[in-house]
Amino acid sequence: MTIKDLIYKVKVKLQELTPYGSGLAVLDPDSSVITPLTDGLVVLDPERYDKPVEIYIKESISEAYDLLIELSPGDLLPSKELSPEDAPIDIVKNQDGSGYIKLPEDFHSLKLFKMRGWERPVSKIITSDSPAYMNQFNPYLRGGVSSPVCAVIKTSEGKKLEYYSLPKTYREHKIDFGYYIPKLTIDMDNENSQILEDIDSRLIPVFIYLIVSIVQLIYEQSELSDKTKQAAIEKLQLIKIADNERI
Repeated sequence: MTIKDLIYKVKVKLQELTPYGSGLAVLDPDSSVITPLTDGLVVLDPERYDKPVEIYIKESISEAYDLLIELSPGDLLPSKELSPEDAPIDIVKNQDGSGYIKLPEDFHSLKLFKMRGWERPVSKIITSDSPAYMNQFNPYLRGGVSSPVCAVIKTSEGKKLEYYSLPKTYREHKIDFGYYIPKLTIDMDNENSQILEDIDSRLIPVFIYLIVSIVQLIYEQSELSDKTKQAAIEKLQLIKIADNERI
């Protein structure tokens, strides 16, 4: 699905979920037929909202996808490999057995990560604000081979993933495997997105509702926006229930 296709679908849903007189107007509010989408929505206050609806939609896509990531199971979302063979990541090894890697610019969240020598992978991260982070500076409390810990830290050079830890005797630190969920970055001049091509098709309606919710909020329809967001969450819950019933 291209960005253009997504915007089209969002406009249809925005027209359906936004009643006449609420900041957007349907040109023919009494008709059940959707008018051509170039003309189907007009802003009631064009001096206040000086952009076409399509621009507000496009500007909301990345924010809506971040929210989709927070709400959705990781296995339904496209992921990328950390340190693939054709683009290996440098590992900075510390003498105490810990270390870190610099994360890609499109990193959003960790899906799964395992250093060679760990007994199990890590799927949840901590941050520098987490109480557990200070424990990683204590050799008796930090994560180890049987209970490893990963922390994502923001630096002036970008984000890095710190890992805790491996035995001090390990001469080489190697990534066994690692996967992350990337951000969805919208290029205003490019209509294609690999993430939109790879996303689980069942999430598309949820994604569309989340975008509509943000656009409604832009037009200061907070109550309507909350209802649309709740509808998106309910749709997502149905997907989760269906997946659980299959197991």
